[in-house]
Amino acid sequence: DANEMIPLTDRIDLLFVGGGSWDRLHLFTTDEDQQSLRETVQALTTELQTLTSTQQNTNPQSQSQSIATIWMTPTTIHTPALIGDDKRSHMREIDMEEMRSLYAHAGILGSV
Repeated sequence: DANEMIPLTDRIDLLFVGGGSWDRLHLFTTDEDQQSLRETVQALTTELQTLTSTQQNTNPQSQSQSIATIWMTPTTIHTPALIGDDKRSHMREIDMEEMRSLYAHAGILGSV
């Protein structure tokens, strides 16, 4: 595909990224799940830092600019309104606070 030859930074104007409630519900059950998510968030932080910094190219005619990126933090959860035991057990507002803290600690908020 011809688009694969064009640098990513030349094809994307704005990137929306986020995580939180579904990560917490489906990827945070065991210690191994939690560690895997932390590692994934750290890798994502590194990738976002790369995408959001100005990319220098040796060819002055082909200099790419950074990609404008928006990180969507997990919304506030109204815990009493959650339907289902799994959501009431894993998607409470206190759980979202922990997810927001995980993202902040990983540096993801400073990378966008």
